[in-house]
Amino acid sequence: MNEMKSSVVKMKVAALLQKLNWNNVCDLAFNATTCLAQKSYQTACGEKTVTAYLIPVNNEEVMLLKADYESEGNNICSTICVRISGESTYLDVLVRQFEELINEAISNSYARKLYLNGVVNG
Repeated sequence: MNEMKSSVVKMKVAALLQKLNWNNVCDLAFNATTCLAQKSYQTACGEKTVTAYLIPVNNEEVMLLKADYESEGNNICSTICVRISGESTYLDVLVRQFEELINEAISNSYARKLYLNGVVNG
């Protein structure tokens, strides 16, 4: 995917994530890295943040929408990956699918389960 097309896709995906209550990262991070957006969740350990990335795949017309969320020393979102094509007409569906997978993974994390069950650190 050429650089201009990937920039357009990146902006579209970031806008769709924002509609799903994700926060935009600063302009520097957005323009200089693969970082797209972040979303915070309350847990028994306090507020924790998941970060979304849009990673280009070597010379392909595909980018990977991935996330990082540390729980118990592991990125519990490491296996979540949504392939996005520059030609995708269902970009909104793919981003919603990503959001659902992220929410499910985080809801099943130990600290989030404790928080949801009323066990709060402090």
